[in-house]
Amino acid sequence: MRRSSHHPWRTLTASVWSLALALTVSACGGDDRVVVPNRVLDRPLDAVLACVRDNGNQMEVLSLNLCDGAANARRCDIVDTPTAQLIGFVTNSERNELAMFRRCDIDAGLVDMDQESPGYQFLPAGRLPSRLTITDDSCRVVSANVGSCDLTLLDVPGLAEHAVNTTLTGEDPPDLPPPSTLSSTLIPRRSDGQPLGSSPGDIVAVPSTLSLAGDGTEVPTGDTGSADDSDDGGTDDTSDPGPNPGESDGGTPNDPDPIDPNATGQVCDLGRPASIYVSFPSCQLVAEVSLGTQAILQSRQFVTAEDGTIEVIDAGTEPLCPVDCPAQFD
Repeated sequence: MRRSSHHPWRTLTASVWSLALALTVSACGGDDRVVVPNRVLDRPLDAVLACVRDNGNQMEVLSLNLCDGAANARRCDIVDTPTAQLIGFVTNSERNELAMFRRCDIDAGLVDMDQESPGYQFLPAGRLPSRLTITDDSCRVVSANVGSCDLTLLDVPGLAEHAVNTTLTGEDPPDLPPPSTLSSTLIPRRSDGQPLGSSPGDIVAVPSTLSLAGDGTEVPTGDTGSADDSDDGGTDDTSDPGPNPGESDGGTPNDPDPIDPNATGQVCDLGRPASIYVSFPSCQLVAEVSLGTQAILQSRQFVTAEDGTIEVIDAGTEPLCPVDCPAQFD
C-alpha cells in the first residue's frame, strides 16, 4: 500500500495562512470609518434651567413659570412675536465642559457653541465640573469644578442669544460675541488675596436679600481681572460691584429682589453684586464667595467633637484648608 504524501500539518499551515490573509483584507477594508459628531453628554452630573425671551432688542430673563404649561408647548414655531423659551445648562464632566440645551429646537436639544468646527462644541470649564447653581435673578450660572478647585461663571442672557436666535431663525446668530467670552473662571480667595486651594463640593446661590456681596464689607482680592474680564462680555471691571442694591445707575434700576413671576421680563445687570455658598469637604467648611471679586466673605467650619456633637466655628474671611490644587499658588 502506498503511503499518502499528504501531511496533516501542511493542511493546518495552509488554513492558518488563509485565515490570516482574510483577516488582513478585512482590516484594510475597514479603514473608512464614519465620524459621527458628538451630540451626547459624557457623565452629566447636574443641571439648571432658565426662562428667557428675545424682546427684539436684547435678551430678557423671566420666571420659570412663564416657560411652563401647555400654552407654551406650542409656541416654538412662532417667530414674529417674542415668546418665552426654556434653556438649560448641564455639566459634561467627563470632558471638562458645560453644555447648553433648549426646549425649542430645529435639530438637537444640545446647542452647538461653534458651528464652524466639526462635531458639537460645548463650553470649556475647569476640571471635573460637578455641581451647578443659578442666581436668583437667573442671570448667572456657576459650576463647581472639583478637579481644579475653581468655579466657572456663565453669562445666561449672552449664551441664550446663541440658543434662541439659532432656534427661531435656523441661521447663525448675527454679530454676537463668541461663547468663549461669555464664561470666566473664579478662584475662591481669602481676604489676604491668597487662593483657598481646596476642592469645592456643593454650591448654592445666595438669595440677594442675604448676600454680603456689595454691602460694603467685601474685601478686594488683588488681581481679579484675569478671572473676571470675560465675565460680562465687555462690561465694566467686576472688581467694581457697581451701584448698591436699590440705587439707580441712570438706567434700569438695580432691584435686588428676585424677578416677579408676573413681570414681563427683566434685562440682566451683570455688574449686580451676587454670591454663592460653597462647601469644601476636606476641611468641613462652608464659605460665601463673591461672584464679583472672588473673595470669601464669610465662612463656617463644622467640627465633630469626640462625643459626636458638631461645633460650628466662625472661620472668618481667612479660613485654612488642606491644599488640593497647589498649582493655584504658582
